[in-house]
Amino acid sequence: MADREERQSSIHDYFQIIYRRRWIALSAFFGVILSAAIYSWTVQPVYEAVTTVMFEVGSKRMPVLGFTGYMERQNIINNQVEILKSRTLAANVVGALRGSRGGEALAIMSSPDPVTAVMRGITVRSVRDTDIIEVEARAPTPDDAVLIANTVAQAYVDLNLQHLRGEITEIRGFLEEQLPKVQGNLRIAEETLRHYKQTQKVAALSEETKGLIEELTDVERVYFEIEAELMAAERRLASLNEQLTTQRGRLAEEIMTVSSPKIRELRGTLAELETSLSHYIIQGLSEDHPRMRELIEEIEQTKVELQEEMVTILAAGVGISDPLAFSQGLVEQTLRLEIEVAALRAKRDALKGPLDDFDRQLESLPEKEMELARLTRDFQVTDHIYRMLREKYEEARITEAGEIGNVRIIDEAARPTAPIRPRTRLNLILAALMGGVLGLGAAFVLEHLDVSVKSMAEVDRYLKLPILGSIPEIERQRRDGNEDRGSLTVGGMDERFIVHQGSKSPVSEAYRSLRTSLQFVNLDAPPRSLLVTSALPREGKSTIATNLGVAIAISGRKVILVESDLRRPVLHETFGVEKIPGITDVLLGEVDVSTAARPTGVENLYVLTSGSIPPNPSELLGSEKMRQLLEKLKQEFDAVILDSPPVLAVTDAVVLGSEVDSVILVVELGRTPRDAALRARQILQGARGNVCGVVVNMVPSDGFGYSYYHYYHYYRYYRYYDDDSGSDRRGRFVRRRSAKREPQEVGANPKV
Repeated sequence: MADREERQSSIHDYFQIIYRRRWIALSAFFGVILSAAIYSWTVQPVYEAVTTVMFEVGSKRMPVLGFTGYMERQNIINNQVEILKSRTLAANVVGALRGSRGGEALAIMSSPDPVTAVMRGITVRSVRDTDIIEVEARAPTPDDAVLIANTVAQAYVDLNLQHLRGEITEIRGFLEEQLPKVQGNLRIAEETLRHYKQTQKVAALSEETKGLIEELTDVERVYFEIEAELMAAERRLASLNEQLTTQRGRLAEEIMTVSSPKIRELRGTLAELETSLSHYIIQGLSEDHPRMRELIEEIEQTKVELQEEMVTILAAGVGISDPLAFSQGLVEQTLRLEIEVAALRAKRDALKGPLDDFDRQLESLPEKEMELARLTRDFQVTDHIYRMLREKYEEARITEAGEIGNVRIIDEAARPTAPIRPRTRLNLILAALMGGVLGLGAAFVLEHLDVSVKSMAEVDRYLKLPILGSIPEIERQRRDGNEDRGSLTVGGMDERFIVHQGSKSPVSEAYRSLRTSLQFVNLDAPPRSLLVTSALPREGKSTIATNLGVAIAISGRKVILVESDLRRPVLHETFGVEKIPGITDVLLGEVDVSTAARPTGVENLYVLTSGSIPPNPSELLGSEKMRQLLEKLKQEFDAVILDSPPVLAVTDAVVLGSEVDSVILVVELGRTPRDAALRARQILQGARGNVCGVVVNMVPSDGFGYSYYHYYHYYRYYRYYDDDSGSDRRGRFVRRRSAKREPQEVGANPKV
């Protein structure tokens, strides 16, 4: 049960802290919300459009996985994601946008670096366990987002198609370059042959020479076909090496120089087989001949073994570890072309010997017949090469046109209807949460940094003194703009007489409660002389002393208020009397106390003002004459109340503390530092002052805390027993409290 009460008390304390710092918390709360609202309403909106593409991993044009366990499906998809994020593709997108309708008007095109702007404005992600890739494009307008997303997808399709057509395109380009040259050579050969026949009057060759020319032409046809294939293969190989160099530094050079004893043996075997194949071709054997088929199978098997060996050595030597920075397809194509180039060179070299033999035989012919044979051979060979190149060019064009790539656009981007940023509702919700946390955090931080006494519980815990009374907080006004400390008013009347003028108010009841508490300080000998002081200035001690005097006076006892604050006296201003003569004049023997003590507007209440301000108040207040004066006043009055200076400011209160019956220490909530209050108590007790208790000032009367409910119920029951207006004696009057509230109940205590 004790733990439960302690927990409830702690929760209540937290609510008190929040209530005390409510304006800070509310300011932070609404400040964050307002900032979020302004940001959400003024920031440029961002729209997002999404297009979907599919990369067909199983396409027939996809490179076969040659490195065992190296490239898995997900790595291939990741490669495509990186391609979509690449600067190369972004540059292609910028180029496409500049050529499209409305592309130049896009916001990203006006940036210093449009390529970087495109890269930052798109997000690419793969859909898990599928070949689907989503491209998200962001832009200030819906149409811009749609245009960018669709352009990125189309640029990706074009780049993929360009890559897959790369080998075929290289072949077609090579043939396009060679056809005009060969066609020109053919015209020249034809014209040269015709001109020679006309000028030399030679019509035809002999049968023997014709046979020799036919054999030579067949060999040269094969030779030039091989030469053309070799040139095309070398052209393609150079293109692949360039791509490999771009992706992986010296990898192309490493592929070209890879070697081992087995590779050298396989290359030698391949060269021998290609030479044998060339000899069979010269002999006129067709590809359907058993020996030719067997030889071609051996050549293909040797190529496969050679490629596998080169792949194994390359994988071990290069040490590939990053699939995103390395294209396996390019490596496989490069290795295949390396082997093909080597085979073509071997086949070409094998034909050089027979060609030389035929040339020697032609040289043995008569001069005219030899020249005619040479020209005829050149024409026939050139004509065959031209027709062969033309045929292969058409095949390349058809193959290139038939290549559709392995990327398809599944869904084009749809026009977004709402921006993705700012998310006004989400921003406001998050701002409310952050504002609440920030406000509460600020409240608790300020509470932690605030070293003042903030509750009556803290007064009891730190000072360990009885709480004689608590004075609620009331509003205060300045009369006629006068900032003088004695000119404070509450609801149009002087605040220092609130007990007398507002006898039905909760504040009046607080002072009556204080009067009652003093009677129980010592039942056998109630204190007759009281010193009212505080730790620091402007904590309300003069107001409390004045109203306490009024409260005791209206009970029928004779009371005198003594102004013992000789440095900043205020009682003469409060009661509207002359400051001189006063206590200093009495102590100096210039006037009798009966003359200096003047009546006030309150029955049974007298005031002894400060008199002339002395240069040494402490010595004067600590003199023997002061002690004698106090004894005399106690004989003439029922209660002597001294309004003294603050304890920590001067020593006057300490000097007087030991000469009076009891000392009342005033503590103002939210103002008096805990250490200052504790130090004041220690100083007074150290000087043998009888500190009978504490009066807590400025206790909030309209919020969380003990005082609000305490005074609410206190006032209710006071009116119950005191009201003569015929109110219900059974307690129903509580609901009429707000309607009959006195105007002077609302105010703030003066701080003197």
